[in-house]
Amino acid sequence: MSRPNKPAHLDELSWEATVRGELASLDARVAVDRAPVALVSTPLHALDLDLLAHAAVVDADERSTRTGGRFSSFDLRAGATRALARSGVVAPRDALIATIDAIAEKAHGTCVRLMKDADLPGQVKAFMATETVRLKIHLAGSLDALAWPGRSLLPQELRRVVASVEDVDQLDAAQLAAAGAIAGTGGLVTVTGPAGAGKTTMLRVAYAGLRSQRRRMLVVAPTRKAASVASREVGAEASSLPRTRRSPTRWRTGECHHRRSRG
Repeated sequence: MSRPNKPAHLDELSWEATVRGELASLDARVAVDRAPVALVSTPLHALDLDLLAHAAVVDADERSTRTGGRFSSFDLRAGATRALARSGVVAPRDALIATIDAIAEKAHGTCVRLMKDADLPGQVKAFMATETVRLKIHLAGSLDALAWPGRSLLPQELRRVVASVEDVDQLDAAQLAAAGAIAGTGGLVTVTGPAGAGKTTMLRVAYAGLRSQRRRMLVVAPTRKAASVASREVGAEASSLPRTRRSPTRWRTGECHHRRSRG
């Protein structure tokens, strides 16, 4: 009701007639009366609570990207509620609440509890999907295997190879060290920083350092648009994350640098 430019006075019946008339002009069949549709519902006893519990965990897991895969009891209960809502059940409220409680309890049993405290508030994100835990452990092992030691390029080495000295002059000592590490021979380098911290300028300098060694850089961004912007600003080849996952052979180990859209 408070949306800008929304008409303050509106005759609902006139509006309904206008909409119906426009729809009928597009397809006259929509204005024909139809027989009532029988309500077909799934009985509570026919529900697969284990399947709904897994659906609740999947729901909570999909909504936990901002919290590193962690979710709370409230998140699980919300997932249980949405899973039951999709099941087609029609039942009294008390019966639905009892069923949601049962689904949430089963969902808790399939998750990994990250904290040992007995009485955790419901909003504390103390749970993680078992499959997410497995993936995190597998990813950590893969990253450990990549993380061989190497030599970073020194600031004076970067100054000799950059196309614009202004780029180097814009970087502080920490940013120069980051660019030197990326352009060096280490197997795995992680650089973090908030938006506006100069990561793009730092990547341009790192790219120059890599080119001086006849090495490639592939910047991976979450979307195609972000990849296009990154390629234009850095100068290196760029690709979206989905495209890179579909074509993993386009780059070799040590040549890919991942860029998040907001730092």
